[in-house]
Amino acid sequence: MERRLSIRGRRELTRPAVYVGLAVIVALLPLLFGSPYIQHMLILTFIYIIAAVSFRTIVISGQFPLAHAAFMGLGAYLSAMGAKWLGMSPWLTIPLSALVTAGIGMLIGYPFSRLRALYYAMGSLFFGIGIIQVIYAG
Repeated sequence: MERRLSIRGRRELTRPAVYVGLAVIVALLPLLFGSPYIQHMLILTFIYIIAAVSFRTIVISGQFPLAHAAFMGLGAYLSAMGAKWLGMSPWLTIPLSALVTAGIGMLIGYPFSRLRALYYAMGSLFFGIGIIQVIYAG
């Protein structure tokens, strides 16, 4: 018997293919632009795209995080200090700092998930200010 894919089945197969195609195009962009300035702007653009998408994911849940940038800064700080103090390669410190920051986010996220509305916003704001103070003190 011949099985035919429904329209929904075709969409489910097409969507990952489109994402893979976009990822390949993005990976090849540095080869198209040799200018270091354009490469730097592309890197910053993609970093901010990642931050915006993750921010949107939290906002969809009904929360309004004010410490989102603090986690981004914490990951960057841990990565840079790991490379500087430990002499490790940035290719190793970036994923390690992402894991450590994710762990801190989970530790902080559980108590914060019990807060609602204004209290969640205040708690995340105070956490963000605390992270900034720790970074400035270091």
